[in-house]
Amino acid sequence: MGELAVLTVGLIKLISYKLLVAIFNLCRNVVWLYNGTSSELEKSKENYSTSAHKLHIVSKYYMDNIHPVSTTNFILSHEEFVHPEYVLKDTITLLQITKDLAIFVESSSDKPPASSPEFGFLFVGQMETGVKLITMPLPSFK
Repeated sequence: MGELAVLTVGLIKLISYKLLVAIFNLCRNVVWLYNGTSSELEKSKENYSTSAHKLHIVSKYYMDNIHPVSTTNFILSHEEFVHPEYVLKDTITLLQITKDLAIFVESSSDKPPASSPEFGFLFVGQMETGVKLITMPLPSFK
């Protein structure tokens, strides 16, 4: 296959995945409204002891090892609200900071990406070994 064909296939996969993520998130948000997770998420912003939102990584996709990873690379489902100290585990690394949130990745315990020479970049290890995402509002750090 030519280089252009490979890029085209990669782009089609990326667009398809982004569309799938958007549809999944829409459905997930409706379920969260129905089962009360949305209101719990709002309350957790006010309650320090449950301000860390632990999410299960259902699926993940990234096109290459050059572009940084963000939450849009994941399909996520609610797991639980936990104490912010949860992110101090050795298997948890910082993925991204937005204007509102700090986002962490919990990796499988057998291969923490920060201490493994196998991965050239931390975000590659986070994508390869990540099993949970933890989001925390920035005021949790005050």
